[in-house]
Amino acid sequence: MRRLSALLALALLAAALLPGCALPGLVPLPPDVVYPSIEPVEDAEPVAPVSFVWQFEGAEVAMSVPVDAAVYRGAKGSQKSALFFREIEELEWIPEYYRAFVDEPHQEPLYSEMLTGLRGLRDSLGLDHDRYAELIVTLVQSLEYRTDPVYLEPKFPVETVGDRDGDCDDKTLLAAALLAREGYDVSILLFSAEQHVSLGIRSDGTTYGDSGYAIVETTTPILFGWVPDSLNGDISLESEPMVIRIGEGTRGYGAGRQTDAIRAAFDRIVVDVEELAERVTRSQADLESRKREAEELQERMERLAAAGEVAEYNELVPRYNTLAEEFNVAVEEHNALVAEQNEAVETAKRINDGQTDRYGLARSLGL
Repeated sequence: MRRLSALLALALLAAALLPGCALPGLVPLPPDVVYPSIEPVEDAEPVAPVSFVWQFEGAEVAMSVPVDAAVYRGAKGSQKSALFFREIEELEWIPEYYRAFVDEPHQEPLYSEMLTGLRGLRDSLGLDHDRYAELIVTLVQSLEYRTDPVYLEPKFPVETVGDRDGDCDDKTLLAAALLAREGYDVSILLFSAEQHVSLGIRSDGTTYGDSGYAIVETTTPILFGWVPDSLNGDISLESEPMVIRIGEGTRGYGAGRQTDAIRAAFDRIVVDVEELAERVTRSQADLESRKREAEELQERMERLAAAGEVAEYNELVPRYNTLAEEFNVAVEEHNALVAEQNEAVETAKRINDGQTDRYGLARSLGL
C-alpha cells in the first residue's frame, strides 16, 4: 500500500469593513476536507482501447474497453492528496478519501463499458452470481502488479485501467468499484500496520478477523477468503484492518464455504506430501539396505559355488530366496508409496494452479 499523504492547509479568513462601505455578500467558507477529483483535460492525446486477456476457469477470456483520454489524462494530473481546513480524525477522513477515488463521477462511463463487457462474458459462460464475482476479480488480479516509487498515493481506477497495472490499493479500488456497481456488498480492507490494502466481500464462509468480510487479495490470483501466506517483501497480514464499505450492495458471495473447504483440503494435502516425502525417503533407504544385503549374500554364494562348496552353498539358498521375496514385496510397497506421493503432489499442484477456477476445483475435489 502506498502511504497516505495529505497536504494540511489551514485557511484563516479576515474581513475588515470600512465605515460607509456596503457588505458585497458572504464569503463562502472552504469545506473541511477537499478530496481528490478529476478535471478532464481538453484535447488530450488519445488513449488506445484497453484489451484484457486473462485466465478464468481453465480457459482464456478476453474483452476490450475504450478509455476516455480527457478523463484519463485528467486523472493522471490530478491532486491525489486530501486538503484539510481543520483538524480531523483519520477514522473520519480516510474512508471518504478512498471512496473519492472509486466514486469520482467522470469514471462512470468507464465502469459502464467494463460491466457491459463483463456481463456479456457472464451470459455467454452461464455464470451464477458467485462465478460472476470471480470473473470480475480475476480480471483485476490479472493486471500487472506494479508500484510507483515516486507517487505514493492511490491511482484512480481509470488510471489503473489505462496503465494496465497497479499496486494493492489501485487494483482493490478498481475491483471494489466494479463489484459495488453490480450490487455486491464489498469493502476496502486497509491494513495500516502492513501498509497493504485488500478487498473484502460479504461471504457465507470465513471472514477476516473482525471485519465481517472475506478477504480477497487482488495483487495475485488467489481464491476468495484465502489469506496469502506472505505478501511482497515477505510481509504477513496480522493486524485488524480498517473496513471501508464501498457502495450499498447487498449481494454476498455464496461459495465461501466451498473455498474454505478447498483451503482445508490443500492444507491437509501439503501436510500429507511432507509426511509422504519422509516415508518415501525412509523406504528408499530400506530398499537400498535390503539390496546390499542380497547382493553381498549372492557374491558369497558365487564364491562358494566357484570353490565347489556345494553343501554350504545349498544352506544359503533359502535365506537368499527369503531376502529376494522380501525385497520384491518392499519394492511393491515403495512403488505404491511413491504413487500416493505423486498423486498428493499432483492434487496440491492442481489446487495451487487453479486459483482462478474455484468452480472446477470444487468439482474435481468432490466438494
